[in-house]
Amino acid sequence: MQIKFLGQAGILIRGKKATIIIDPYLSNFVVTGGYGSAELFSRNFPPPIRSGNLPAIDAVFITHDHADHCDLDTLRVIAANNPKCFFIGPKPVRNHLEVLDNFRKQLVVPSPKTSMLAGNPGIEYCSLPSAHYKIEQNSQSGEYEYLGYLIRLDDFVIYHSGDTILYNGIVENILKPGWEIDIACLPVNGRDDKREQLGIVGNLNAHEAVDLALAIKARMLIPMHNDLFTINQEDPELVKEAFSKVKGIEIKQMAPGETLLYKK
Repeated sequence: MQIKFLGQAGILIRGKKATIIIDPYLSNFVVTGGYGSAELFSRNFPPPIRSGNLPAIDAVFITHDHADHCDLDTLRVIAANNPKCFFIGPKPVRNHLEVLDNFRKQLVVPSPKTSMLAGNPGIEYCSLPSAHYKIEQNSQSGEYEYLGYLIRLDDFVIYHSGDTILYNGIVENILKPGWEIDIACLPVNGRDDKREQLGIVGNLNAHEAVDLALAIKARMLIPMHNDLFTINQEDPELVKEAFSKVKGIEIKQMAPGETLLYKK
């Protein structure tokens, strides 16, 4: 299985039977979409791959509707180039995508139970609540508005948390029978008063990410969400230090565009 890190929370995963992508941010949509200023939210690095140069995609998993995770400029291109691709995301994400051409038939309501994507037996998944900062549910449908995903490809299991902090019951939610986790993709940019005063909702810090990865018995931790915006970044040296003495789990810090060939 090949895992390509796209920066921020973006992960491209190529299995033998299917290719998926999670939270791809390959544009400057936070700025061009009017969600953040160019001064604070311009990219620290160019996209490691152009959205038009992505391989054929079978499914896109989107954790929530923030513009650096639900990048409409990137998703438009993926949809145009992959007419049979599925887009899985919570209701706020689907509301964004429904207004775009040709998306309606491709949208999938995420299932909290083990599900196979129709027409693609190579992708098995279930959705889990994430807390950013709290667990939020749609008042009408009861759906969670911030999600993580357990995804199985080629008998490998990946947990991608999206944006989250720890909450009571998070470990129990993730530990599902038959879903022994190979790789956990977790944010490490943390949170602090300065960012919160700017309206920036934070995430796990490096120590918390390690604790969670160990608690869910993941074989590998891929840290994420600490590279794209300086304004929403924990000091990389502090993150590195937090990982330096960790035992019991492999930590793979990936540069944007780097590819990992993962074997058990």
